[in-house]
Amino acid sequence: MSTNPPQIRSYLTYLNFAETILTLAFQSVSITSMSRLVYCAAFRRKSLRGNLSASLIVYLIVHIMCSTSAVPYHVYIVLNWSPGANNYSPNLLFWLGMLPNTYYFVSPIPVFFLTLDRCLALKAPFFHNNLDKKWITVPTIATFLTVYGVCIYFFLRELPLDIEKTSMCTLFACTLLKIRAIPQQYIKLIMGCMNVLCSFHFLYALRTGTGERFKNRVVKVTMAFELCFNVFPSAFSYAFNIIFGTASGNYFGSYPVMFCTLDSACCGLYYSAIFFTKSRNIIVGSVAAKHSTTPSR
Repeated sequence: MSTNPPQIRSYLTYLNFAETILTLAFQSVSITSMSRLVYCAAFRRKSLRGNLSASLIVYLIVHIMCSTSAVPYHVYIVLNWSPGANNYSPNLLFWLGMLPNTYYFVSPIPVFFLTLDRCLALKAPFFHNNLDKKWITVPTIATFLTVYGVCIYFFLRELPLDIEKTSMCTLFACTLLKIRAIPQQYIKLIMGCMNVLCSFHFLYALRTGTGERFKNRVVKVTMAFELCFNVFPSAFSYAFNIIFGTASGNYFGSYPVMFCTLDSACCGLYYSAIFFTKSRNIIVGSVAAKHSTTPSR
């Protein structure tokens, strides 16, 4: 059964427009930086400081594809924005908005397998180096596609849209009147918590002395980005939805998607700085497929 239509707040149009502009900027950074990394990993390996692991390549490709698929929605928001009128079609908001919002919900999956790969490389480096790359790529892709399909399914459960109740909507979240993306938020929250636990396990292993060969800076920064830009916003969004019975986007705009793209942009820039650095002493052991036999100090 559909809920009552959300009240359209006057400030939300301006807030959503500003968030969309920032989101497009973050997407441009992430697509550019990550595409450059993947291109160099495939065709110009000598330009990189070390080889990218299979899990990191999958991580980059997922973000590139999802970020690219999300661009049409944000371009539509910007091009049809008007401070004094609503020029948006509820159906276009829904169909175009599914992709960036699904991207937001599934983004922790490649991070989890990337962290898992790092943990195994830390605990059993010799065993890890002898494994076939498919051991991490196949489960990552299979899990990603499965969860992506599940998220799309729950979004489609919102159909048919109640045009009368959604006619004044200016963003995707406003069109969600039935399930309100609660199952997707639950998936996002669980995966985010798993990422944090796995990252803390990695840091604990470093503390006990088993990780002297690996630089812990990459995983620390990745964990910080995941906490700040994914786990905390998704936890707030989920709690708000449960407590107040409406999507937080109806009050705060598309901030979860914006933070998700900010996370992607920060990771893209950081990994670029690591792999394209000119320093000879940096060995990115936690994200490289091969590790130096001499500890990096």
